[in-house]
Amino acid sequence: MSSADLAGAPPSVRAEWLAIALGLIASWGWLGFAQFVGSTVSDPSIPTMVLFYLLVFAPLVPIALAAGRIARISVLRGGARRLAWTAGGFAIGLAGFAATVLLSRLNGGLVTGTMPRAEMGALLVSVVLIAFQTGAEEVTFRGWLQPVLVRRLGAGWGIALAAVLFVVFHVVGGGRDPVALVSIGLAGALFGLIAWRSGGLLGGWAAHFAWNTTEDTWLGLTPNPGNSPFGSFMDLDLAGSPLWGGGPEGLNASIGTAAVLLALIVPLALPLRRDEVAAAEGSAQANAPA
Repeated sequence: MSSADLAGAPPSVRAEWLAIALGLIASWGWLGFAQFVGSTVSDPSIPTMVLFYLLVFAPLVPIALAAGRIARISVLRGGARRLAWTAGGFAIGLAGFAATVLLSRLNGGLVTGTMPRAEMGALLVSVVLIAFQTGAEEVTFRGWLQPVLVRRLGAGWGIALAAVLFVVFHVVGGGRDPVALVSIGLAGALFGLIAWRSGGLLGGWAAHFAWNTTEDTWLGLTPNPGNSPFGSFMDLDLAGSPLWGGGPEGLNASIGTAAVLLALIVPLALPLRRDEVAAAEGSAQANAPA
């Protein structure tokens, strides 16, 4: 992370780790509370779902902003070449998701569901909520948490640990399938690498949004089988082996999803390794005796 991303000199190591711990406890605790509240509601109507999304994700933003202020991190960073990275991130998310669907189609089956096409108003609400949800997650994990971890641990370990904590967040939210959790971790690493390379949130958010909105609003692949209360442009379901997305976890639990995410991560991670090697060599030369 460059010095331009910092909102001032960092606090003490102890204060920064304490802020990380308190921020995570606050965000995970709120998510657990929101999930408990949601489990008591039996009405899956659109107004109820809107309120649930707001209940779950809206508080994450002020928590991240407060923790970022303590860490003296500029959380809402646009980064460099904003338009290019936003378009590039969107293309990465869209292409990656298309590849996972193709792999699952080749190794299982893609069938048409029975739900009628949703109304345009409901679809627009769905898109806005997904943009809000992915934005809140990116502000939390790639706006606040990852930059602090990168500052303390270096780029490689910082991005990796932020991705692991992204998985824990989804476990608190109810995620249990091992393959799905691996895919979520890889997705966190992908979004984190895009954020690290671009220096801001927009590219990672665009990739996250493109993936989720294509899966939910455009193709109707979640839940599998079935459809959300908002509906979708198309109602598709995946059949066949759960390892290729045919189970209730859908594409999250597909080994094809994990493979595609890994393929997207590798080229983005190579500059990270080169930068860390160059930094280590530069430090060794600076400390070498004259």
